[in-house]
Amino acid sequence: MNIDGKYIATWMTPHEVYDGIFGLSDDDRTAQRSVMIGGRILGESPSGLWVQIESVMDDKTQKDIMPSVAEAKPTQLLRWFMIENARIFDDKPTQEAIFGFRPHRN
Repeated sequence: MNIDGKYIATWMTPHEVYDGIFGLSDDDRTAQRSVMIGGRILGESPSGLWVQIESVMDDKTQKDIMPSVAEAKPTQLLRWFMIENARIFDDKPTQEAIFGFRPHRN
C-alpha cells in the first residue's frame, strides 16, 4: 500500500503528543486517549511514518489545542509503537469530517 502523500488521523494521549512527538514536558501521564493528530504522510521508515503535522485537536471538542503547530506544520516522526489506530484519507479531510466511529441508528 503506497501511503505517501495521503493524510492520516490518529489518536493519542496528551502525554504521547507533548512528550513523545514534540519533546515537551507534561505532567499528565494518565489522561484518556483524547488527542487527534492529523497531517500529510511524507514517507515511511522502519521506525514509523514521517508526517507533516497539520492539526493537534481535542478529540471530544474538535478544537485545535496547539495552534502554533497548525501554523508551522512541522515534519515529525510518528513511531509505529505510538500508532495504535489510524485512518487514512486520499485527500485532506474537511473540518466537518467525522473521524470517530458512531453507532448507526435507524
